[in-house]
Amino acid sequence: MAKVYSMSKNLFFKKLFSGLLVISIINSQAPKAVAADKTSKPLSGLSSSDDLKLTGLADEYAVGKTPGIVMMKINLWGGVRKPGIYHVPIGTDLVSLISYAGGPTANAELQNTRIRRTIENKNNSIPVDVEDLVKGKDSATNPDLKVNDIVVIPETQPAVGSNTMVVLTLVATLVSIAATSAVLLKK
Repeated sequence: MAKVYSMSKNLFFKKLFSGLLVISIINSQAPKAVAADKTSKPLSGLSSSDDLKLTGLADEYAVGKTPGIVMMKINLWGGVRKPGIYHVPIGTDLVSLISYAGGPTANAELQNTRIRRTIENKNNSIPVDVEDLVKGKDSATNPDLKVNDIVVIPETQPAVGSNTMVVLTLVATLVSIAATSAVLLKK
């Protein structure tokens, strides 16, 4: 059975007004989508948050999906907890993107982060020392991301992989059992 909640008209209108006020403030602080005229070509990788539809074919995330916000596509590869395709508001910086992805993994090489960006039909690789950003060094700048950027955070590969460790543990256990059995049989 559904519960019925009652509230006074005065309280109802106060709650309604405060909710509308919060939405109004959020919308006034965010960049708005600009309608393109019929002669301009749409930029690949840009979409309005109203029209954004995730394909579901890959790890794809929409962050900050507020009505009317222009979203840009960013590819995030490597040493983060949730790598994938991110649709983020224009003006999103690198540290925010890494935060949206759940932060770096334990093996992330933050000092070797690169942003791959196409500028005037040329592929450029922009090195960024995220470790310096996190430490708050003055020389470090937190770059704003651009449409279709590819952010690559390399990861160190352990000398011995987890599968190798499982096999070694199993072999050591079997050798231990065999040695124990041999000792017990001699007695």
